Amino acid sequence: MVVIAILFWCWFLTSVVILVRRTIRRRKEKRLRRDGLHTALHDDGVTAATAVDASTATVDDGPGPEFEGDDDTAPEIEPTPVAVTPPTPPAPTRAPAAASTSATAPTPSPAAAPAPSSVATIARAAATPVTVAQVIAGIEMPCGLVPLTLSDHDMRYDRGQRVYFVTTQAPAAIVVSSLAEELERVGLNVSPIGETAALAQRGRLAVEFRINSIGALVDGVASTEFRSAPPNSVVVEFDVVPSA
Repeated sequence: MVVIAILFWCWFLTSVVILVRRTIRRRKEKRLRRDGLHTALHDDGVTAATAVDASTATVDDGPGPEFEGDDDTAPEIEPTPVAVTPPTPPAPTRAPAAASTSATAPTPSPAAAPAPSSVATIARAAATPVTVAQVIAGIEMPCGLVPLTLSDHDMRYDRGQRVYFVTTQAPAAIVVSSLAEELERVGLNVSPIGETAALAQRGRLAVEFRINSIGALVDGVASTEFRSAPPNSVVVEFDVVPSA
């Protein structure tokens, strides 16, 4: 009994330590993403405020013509009558018309410069991970594949970058071929990686799927890796991978 109690407490303490470490790691990742978004949004707000200040700035051109000649001490000058001789009209020529046409020609305005990309939008896109659902959007799972929930806590599973499906209605070979056909139907290019794995790619999005065959129960467990999978089943594992 003493040995069983010691083993129980060792198992309990180990489980507590693992749970605390995972909780700290999750909080650290969330804090880093939140700080990155806050910094990007702050930089974008400063840039916008600077552009508004520059557009509303004015230049002081000095006093207008209404201030000229306001000196009360200036002497008054009486106008001297001048004989006005009617001017002789000049001979019509084509030069003035050409000059007038050139003077009234509109000046082409420079093309507007393209607006710079938003730093905040780029930061949000970089901070948001690509999920399996985004890559295989529109697929209908063949062979009766349904989601499989594992008992362990995987960070990639929590972020949607790793997904498991399980079925007991078809063998592994049928599941591989049916799944490849369905992925190609929704627009992905499927490239085999061995006999039980393949890479499905759509532009810059790519996902790798692997087929795992689960046997019969052994000591009450069908698979040590997929403990929640039923015996004599097929487990499909999807993982988001970087695309070249």
